[in-house]
Amino acid sequence: MEAQEVVTRTARIWLRDDGIVQIISLPKVQETLDDAKRTIAAIVTVAAATPRPVLLDMRAIGPQSREVRHYYARQGAAAGVLGTAILAGPPISRLVGNFFITFGKPDRSAKFFTSEEDAITWLKGFLE
Repeated sequence: MEAQEVVTRTARIWLRDDGIVQIISLPKVQETLDDAKRTIAAIVTVAAATPRPVLLDMRAIGPQSREVRHYYARQGAAAGVLGTAILAGPPISRLVGNFFITFGKPDRSAKFFTSEEDAITWLKGFLE
């Protein structure tokens, strides 16, 4: 069975072969609450409604409102997200990632990474 990929206005979302849902934020698109709702729905779709860890690549992310960050922090657990590794690079992605973890107070484990390899290693712990 071929893995399903969902592309929204703001992200590409798919299930990797190792069981991790990967999300890549599209470059510099300002995300709305409707976009965030579509992303959560896409996570549920590609994960086949099975709880999974998520690798969120925010290196190209655009601005997010407080409303969007809080929505993700609360709705991720409802979508069956076991844990989220946030991969960041440029200052905007680090800022959004830090806001998500510090102020969004996610209902699940979330950790900030600059190394994709380290992020994947951490996420695989949720699959054991």
